[in-house]
Parts: sequence; C-alpha cells; structure tokens
Amino acid sequence: MGNQPISSEEASIHLLENEKKALSANLKADTKDDPDLVSKAVGHVEELRKREKIGIIRCDYEYDTTRGDPGDPTSFLAESAILKVEGWTFEAVQRGMTPEGGYPASEFRLKKADGSVDEYWTKLFTCYPDKDGFISNRSNYVRVTKKVTGNKYIEGYFDEEDYVKGEVYRYEPEQMEKNMKFAIESLQRSGVCGISCDVGYSHAF
Repeated sequence: MGNQPISSEEASIHLLENEKKALSANLKADTKDDPDLVSKAVGHVEELRKREKIGIIRCDYEYDTTRGDPGDPTSFLAESAILKVEGWTFEAVQRGMTPEGGYPASEFRLKKADGSVDEYWTKLFTCYPDKDGFISNRSNYVRVTKKVTGNKYIEGYFDEEDYVKGEVYRYEPEQMEKNMKFAIESLQRSGVCGISCDVGYSHAF
C-alpha cells in the first residue's frame, strides 16, 4: 500500500489478507470444500477460542505496564486473567527456590531506622491487589523487630537497625508457598488453558 495514509481498520484488513487466503486454502484442502465439513471445522475453531484464556502470575510489584509486557492484558489477543501473588516481590523471586524445593521469605520495609518512610516498599505494600488497593487487603504477614539470619532464602533484607527502630513486615516461606498455590488454584478455577508469569524468575517455581 506504499506510504499512503490509511486508517487503522484499512491497515488491519490489509495485514490479514494473506492470512485469510492461507486459511481459505487450508480449509479447502482439509474439507474438500464439503459444506458440512467446513461447518464442523468452523464450529471446532470457535469452541477452542472459547477456551483460549491465558493465566498470568504477577509479582507483588507496582508499575505501569505496557503492551508487550506479560502483566498487561493488551499484550494478548486471547482473554487473559492476571493475578498478583501477595508477598511475591521481585526481590523474593530472585532469591529462588531452595535445594529442597522450599520458598523464600519476603519482606517490606515501611520505615527506615531513622524514621523516614521507605517510599519504594511502602508503595508496593499499599498497592494490593492493584494500584488502587490498601494495606488492609493484606493478611498473614508479621511485623519483625529482629533481623532473621541464615541462608539467602530466609535471611532478612535490611539492616539490623531497620528492624529495631524502623518498621518491617515479613511473609514467612511457608506463607509464600501458600499464597502461590492459592493464586494458581484461583487461575485454574477461572478456566485458563495455561499459566505463565510476568517475570522469568517465577518459572522456577
């Protein structure tokens, strides 16, 4: 069509023209142009499209998604169900799964040791289940006043003083596993045909 200005509708028709020709040729080859078989084939395709629903596990993180991002519903031609897993922060995901298959802990620091608000973590903690959410929507976390030490999966995120003088909340590994299982079961009940993640690290779980 050259460089001539065209509308989005005209562009869509033009771009789908070759696909339409290929679809017509395939239907003709598969059905021998038998009207009954063509009708059945169309019925099968329409039934499959009804089941075409993609589930996305989203990190407990708040940002403005864009098309192409797995966490953005406009990235899919099919229907999608996107669910944020409570406590499943990008930082927790990066710690990975333990050699025994266990989950990492997750922490949020709302106030630093000097009393100042930690804007990053406070924003994440507030925005649940979405940017219009509230802290009151969260559950099964605990306030910690002493840093947990140990391996990278359970160790606290912040400086010791932040736990004593600041304000830090924690989801224990067992709770993180429960939250993930709940999210997956919720997506399965919604009728998705497959589940993926908005962050590659999450696929390890």
